[in-house]
Amino acid sequence: MSNWEKTFGKRELPTPPAWVNFFSPQQWQDFCQIVQRYLKNLGLPVRPENQGFVVLADYAGWTKDTRIGLSSLAQKCYAHPQSQWLAVITDHFEAMHKGFENEVLLQDEIDDFESVRDLLAIRLWALEPELREKLIYREDLQDVCSVLVFDLPTTIRSVSSDEAAVWGKSNDELFAIALENLRGRELRLTEHELDDGINVLAITGDDFLIGSQSLLLEHYPQCLGRFGTLVAVPNRHVVLCYPINEPIALEAWTSMLPVVEGMYLNGPGSISNQVFWYDNGTFTHLPHSQEQQSLRLSPPSTFLTTFQE
Repeated sequence: MSNWEKTFGKRELPTPPAWVNFFSPQQWQDFCQIVQRYLKNLGLPVRPENQGFVVLADYAGWTKDTRIGLSSLAQKCYAHPQSQWLAVITDHFEAMHKGFENEVLLQDEIDDFESVRDLLAIRLWALEPELREKLIYREDLQDVCSVLVFDLPTTIRSVSSDEAAVWGKSNDELFAIALENLRGRELRLTEHELDDGINVLAITGDDFLIGSQSLLLEHYPQCLGRFGTLVAVPNRHVVLCYPINEPIALEAWTSMLPVVEGMYLNGPGSISNQVFWYDNGTFTHLPHSQEQQSLRLSPPSTFLTTFQE
């Protein structure tokens, strides 16, 4: 026991911040120490920020002011035994560094639209407000940005407004091309039973852009119901769908919420813990709130009237 503990008692560890509330205080401390030790061993100068680090100088292929977010890495570590955390962290940063090599190759061709058009894709992202002015995005799902990205061999990199301006294409044209590029990805479509016998369809896969398949639901007839579809995109690897063919949509919505919340918290690549109603190409947010021990649903009137017709 340290002299501090002998004199004042054992110090309490800090509570993990909200974005890693799945960690215990001890796990949070251990995670931070392993990541910081790994970066120190790389000789990488960084400073802490809200949900990660910022690189302070050009160093060994890392570019100054690169933002290193840790949310997905923390979720990946939490999904593994702690004895494997260093290996998970090592793989994560090695893949990030390979992404810089992809970036060098991309820069040689980035002004030639025909050379990069097949790399365009859409990433669903709870985008920070300060980034929105620099990127090309639209909001298909409330509070979730559909961001134009380059889908590179080992990384996904957003397209800046300045880069796209050179191509002379409208945003609508770019999004149409990016969505077409998302078709035909390797994925799985499976059925799962929730509470009360409610069955949902899950589009899943290892691809980091599986969540973006929610923008292509018209190509999944199994996911489309007579009265539309309940849709959730909790993280980058899954889209949950409940085709509404009978007037039990509120029960299905209630059954989906805890599953969506769990997938959102566990990640990796958390996107949204909300459920949406998809109908005729439009996503409508279905608000809910937790009041003490009860769940409060606040469906819009159009939702209630449509599926009961």
